[in-house]
Amino acid sequence: MSGDQRISARRFRLLCEQRGYSYPELVRDLGKRGVVVTRPGIAKLGRAPDSPVPHYAAELALVLKSSVGYLVGRDRQFLGKRFRDLYRERGCSLAALAEQLHRYRQVKVSTQYLQQLACSRNTNPRAEIVDGLAVLLATTPDYLNGCEDQVRRREDAEQARDPIVG
Repeated sequence: MSGDQRISARRFRLLCEQRGYSYPELVRDLGKRGVVVTRPGIAKLGRAPDSPVPHYAAELALVLKSSVGYLVGRDRQFLGKRFRDLYRERGCSLAALAEQLHRYRQVKVSTQYLQQLACSRNTNPRAEIVDGLAVLLATTPDYLNGCEDQVRRREDAEQARDPIVG
């Protein structure tokens, strides 16, 4: 692990929220894996702007069903809770999204696959799936991947390429 890498506090807090972990629960689950860490030590990861990568980073990423690359800001990770909240807010069904992806984006996915994404059982969908979902839900791929905090309309995003499919 490179000495100049730092844990992103924002991404750490976001993952804890996405996975429903409180800091005491995280300390408990890390302890079950043999990692001795204190609640203040975990809280510091979420408070400090960016903290050095701790020696237990791999176990932390495993417990949070993520990767060290995501925690340090190098990798993207699809955030199921954001996807779930958006499709519900927009009044979409998973079956309708699957059908729209196939019809307008030529991306074939099953309703069950979209359910796995929504429940965070799959956090690494293909880019064309994320792009298609972003178009259909009128947001950006970066929002669904946890790289930006604000829900932005796709037409407001710099990388808007396709019209929103009604």
